[in-house]
Amino acid sequence: MFLGLKEMVVAALVLTARAERAFVFQPENELTAESFATLYPSTSPEVLADLTVCAWFKVFHFRGSSSYLFSYATSDKDNNEMNFVLTQMLLRSPKDDIDSLYVTTLAYDVIISAKNGAMLSEYTLYVNVHEAVCYYLGPEPDRVFGVLGGNYIYSPEQSQTLIFPRRWYHMCISADTKAGEGTVYLNGQASGEKMRDRNILTNGSLVLGQETDMVGGGFQAEQSFSGVVTAFNLYSRALSLEEVHALANCSGGVPEGDLVAWSASSWLINPVAASEGLVKMVEVQPSDYCNPQRFDFSVFGKRMPFQDAWNFCRHLKTRMTIPENPEENQVLYEAIEGLAEQCQPPNHNKGFFWLGAKDEVEEGLWMDEKNVPLNYTNFEGTARTSSKDCSAMLVPPYREVWDDMSCGNTYHFCVTCQELEPVVLKMRGLCEDDEKGAWFRIERDQGDRPNFKGFTKYYIFYDKNSTWSLINMWTRETVASYFTYNGGLPFGTHNWTTTTNYDICEKPKGSLHALALSACYPWEFTCEDGACVNLTERCDLRVNCPDNSDEKGCEKLLLPQDYLPALPPPGVEPGPLGLNITVRIQGFSQVDIRDMKLTVDFSTTISWHDLRVRYQNLKPLVDLNYMDPTSVWTPTVEFVNADFPRIYKTQEVLTVARSSSPEEDDPSRIAHDEIYEGSKNPLRLTQKINAPFSCAMDLQNFPFDTQHCKLLIRITSAREEFLRWSDLTVQYLGERLLTEYEVGDMTIQRREEDEYSVAVVGMIFYRRYWYYLTSAYLPTIMLMLISYASLFCKRDNRDLRVMMAITFALLVLAPFLPQISDGLPRTSYTKAVDVIFHVAIDVEMSWPRRVRASPRVKEIDLANKPRRRFPALVVARIVYALLLVFFCLIYWAVVLVDKNRGEMEHEF
Repeated sequence: MFLGLKEMVVAALVLTARAERAFVFQPENELTAESFATLYPSTSPEVLADLTVCAWFKVFHFRGSSSYLFSYATSDKDNNEMNFVLTQMLLRSPKDDIDSLYVTTLAYDVIISAKNGAMLSEYTLYVNVHEAVCYYLGPEPDRVFGVLGGNYIYSPEQSQTLIFPRRWYHMCISADTKAGEGTVYLNGQASGEKMRDRNILTNGSLVLGQETDMVGGGFQAEQSFSGVVTAFNLYSRALSLEEVHALANCSGGVPEGDLVAWSASSWLINPVAASEGLVKMVEVQPSDYCNPQRFDFSVFGKRMPFQDAWNFCRHLKTRMTIPENPEENQVLYEAIEGLAEQCQPPNHNKGFFWLGAKDEVEEGLWMDEKNVPLNYTNFEGTARTSSKDCSAMLVPPYREVWDDMSCGNTYHFCVTCQELEPVVLKMRGLCEDDEKGAWFRIERDQGDRPNFKGFTKYYIFYDKNSTWSLINMWTRETVASYFTYNGGLPFGTHNWTTTTNYDICEKPKGSLHALALSACYPWEFTCEDGACVNLTERCDLRVNCPDNSDEKGCEKLLLPQDYLPALPPPGVEPGPLGLNITVRIQGFSQVDIRDMKLTVDFSTTISWHDLRVRYQNLKPLVDLNYMDPTSVWTPTVEFVNADFPRIYKTQEVLTVARSSSPEEDDPSRIAHDEIYEGSKNPLRLTQKINAPFSCAMDLQNFPFDTQHCKLLIRITSAREEFLRWSDLTVQYLGERLLTEYEVGDMTIQRREEDEYSVAVVGMIFYRRYWYYLTSAYLPTIMLMLISYASLFCKRDNRDLRVMMAITFALLVLAPFLPQISDGLPRTSYTKAVDVIFHVAIDVEMSWPRRVRASPRVKEIDLANKPRRRFPALVVARIVYALLLVFFCLIYWAVVLVDKNRGEMEHEF
């Protein structure tokens, strides 16, 4: 077993009934490989299959991506026999992968469930209601994992906990060979994974605070642990879930480890670390880490009206402090009583610090910020004023006493802000590779303002010359400073002066560099004054920040320095760049069959991806993503068969369509803008056009013809080996039934013409022949019938027949035919409506009648006898009718055959 005592600096204490020992590693964030404590192995090694390691720990500072709480090695090769690691895990996920998201312990309001049943929190998700897309944008949790016999056992993604500095956590890792599973626990939450069997020897070196790459050595400062470790126990069995919960809740009933018992084990501290204070042994009370009751608040000694103080705390993700019991009330008063003279306004003789209690809902019923009634108040007396709905702490000698105050702008008091959940402040613009390098926690100071302790290496504090200093605790250097003039706070965006060479974003000493410190969530935009607004409100044409900074710097286009707008971008895939076009035809203002022109009202939308550019702050509504067409490459197209002197175009409108989620946020950018890749979000060039297009119309079967017209759109910016049409779409938005035509289906195809890519938009027009049947055919037929009716007049009524056939019919047709011809095309062949029959028969047909004389009678001279008349009108009627029927049969047969042939030829 792990026993033994060496004559070195040995930390071996027996626990008293009131306190336990604890090791403090790197209390001043020294970043060294010398801070460790070692437990030497037994001289008679054992072989372990089942085991459990448990401990309590508190982190001071993180070490980049990984910090090792302890490690165990049995040889230089087998140096990962036992480890417990804190590592940062980043996750971005669209809605389709929402089941891989998880809840943090900082959840405020649960708003959505994952596919696997886990609940997702508002703190963890940014939800775009309009697009129903969810992205994980919450604080990156620390994924803990344990190593047992080379088996890596990770904590569950659904129960990740953001580990905050200076807070206690309980961990266990165990191996159960019977179940074939390894389990890691964090604050009692378990995650099991299958693991291969591997026995562990007890003759290795067990080290706290470092990661062993060889037995008892091979330490790296970047993997060291900065914090406190206590109650470290090693068991030769797998503890049950109930036993782990009992340890995590300090409910008792579980003995110390049989292999390593924290109260009896002898740990050796590195002499160098002991002499330099890199490792210290202290005493801690079990109540310090077992369910501690925390009353965290920060003091801000600047007077402000109530509403400003309320918003100030809200932007820090805190609330105005409300003590919940006499002990907290006393702690608050003792922290602020020294600022009575500074925070008491001259127009008030009692109050000096705002409290968060209000009774504006019901007089005398004091509530918190969520309108939950308070169980504890400490008002002086019982009389309250109905016009005073806010509260404040009174100055000495009114010790710890509250009083009601007006919520208006009359009184200006100082404020304290209380953390209900741990708050992470983030500094943008530090250019740190490790994201946690720019994270800070508020640290209460004895003065009138807090300091800010970084998660990894930075520390921000205020000195007496009105200057905030940014200190690198690893190098003990001040790397930047900010002079406030009025002693203000460093929240928001300010120009800091670098005091070293190239430590801040490669800036030389003496450079001005903008840094932004705020408590904004990842789905929020940091205003220049430190306020927070939702990212959806960034550049939305509405002012939301108190200083209007959310509507500054709203340019959509981000161009690289070497961008050449004259050159077309490369293709997204190998080959030419594909241009997509959508042609929307609103209607036809004129169809001129005489000049064979087709005037079209339409718009074109050409879209493409430019891999060389990026965009920022794109909105779901495309029209809000406008940019200058001259600032980026845009394609040029030609309408090949258009009548160019008469073409009209509107100004081109260039926008970008948001089609992807934003890139992962870059904290080195001073403004939290959502950045989008050019390869995933297409540019859209839109233009409205009115132009006449040539159309070779076949009018042989007029008015029973069907016309096929085309719009030819050619890319002229570059040949087809560089640019070509890709996805082609045509839409017709106008009326289908025109005066003379019915608009048929629209088609669009791509073809190559003279090495350039051409889009061919096909349109079909079906002649509405009923228009001509009623306007030309029917009047003509009626006149023909009138003429034909004249054949039925009496033979002697010559004047009536002439008047009907010639005077009425022909004189009416004479002006009617030119009127019809005005709307007909100028062609050299005969149209169907040109053939019209006119009958005017007024010929008297007669001949001599010969009679054979009877032999009994003399031949009679018939020369002077009247001739026999043939019925000419009857003949005319018959001939006219036969000719008309014959003409109609031939005419309609030709029309229908030619019509069908033309449609079949067009289809093929």
